[in-house]
Amino acid sequence: MSSRNHQARRTCGLAFAASLSLLICSVVPIAGYAQSFAISDVAFDEGGAPGNLTFTVTLDVALGGSATVDFSTADATATGGADYTPTSGTLTFLAGETTDTFTVGILADATDEVDEVFVVNLSNATGGASIAVSQAAATILDDDGPDITITDATANEGGTAQFFVLLSAVSPQAVTVDYSTADATATTITGDYTTMFGTLTFSPGETAKIVDVATGADTVEEGDEAFTVDLTNAANATITDGSAVGTITDDDAVSIAINDVTASESASTMTFTVSLSNPSAAAITVDYATLDGTATGGADYVAATGTLTINPSCDPLSVHG
Repeated sequence: MSSRNHQARRTCGLAFAASLSLLICSVVPIAGYAQSFAISDVAFDEGGAPGNLTFTVTLDVALGGSATVDFSTADATATGGADYTPTSGTLTFLAGETTDTFTVGILADATDEVDEVFVVNLSNATGGASIAVSQAAATILDDDGPDITITDATANEGGTAQFFVLLSAVSPQAVTVDYSTADATATTITGDYTTMFGTLTFSPGETAKIVDVATGADTVEEGDEAFTVDLTNAANATITDGSAVGTITDDDAVSIAINDVTASESASTMTFTVSLSNPSAAAITVDYATLDGTATGGADYVAATGTLTINPSCDPLSVHG
């Protein structure tokens, strides 16, 4: 083998060795690389208070030795001692660890308020680590909104049923709630009332809203009828009475009349017509009986008694005598 070929083989061997060395070095921490701490935002539903809110601190790359980082809470819109328990301390990450946690106590209250925030700050990292995300926001979600109720309403046919939607207390934030009508014995298809739906918005400080529902007028005697107005999807408040009854008072009272009849003595019968002043949704019954005047029953006419039944929307009935 020539010395040139031998030299070439030796050069290739060195190149391979160098490549292997670099491959091995790429899977271990490089000396001087600055590992960093970070902390994440969190939220807590005040309905779970008193309770603890857990914060997570991470290290992006595990260290070969231990590292520490300090943490401490600070007020933003939430107040330490009233909304949460002020907390501070030091987290220690042992070799190979990349995650640690700590908790902050959340305090209960009965005050309706907007969602509140406090922060946690990281500082004083040791062990060769830095701090990439030094602050986390903690949001306390308020659950002390007012109650929402709706009142029943009554209207005559052709009038307006007025429903009051009420908050139990003033709220510092906007409150919204959806409403919609629904048939009961009254129906929109027969024109008893007008369908209504929408969203009510209570600005901060407002406690009452009105829902007006127009009712239809008719001439049918049908008795009182009803529909409902229902509340759903409240925001920043709780629905405690979400259904109201709207009563439509029937004003179509029915009167019954019978006509006078004149006939000659040669006539075999006399026909009397009994009629209603306006249609009725229910059957109506009425008794009838002849009574002597100057004519005498049995001599001048045949006495008659009985009961008439006038069915809904029926034509006038006749009595033959």
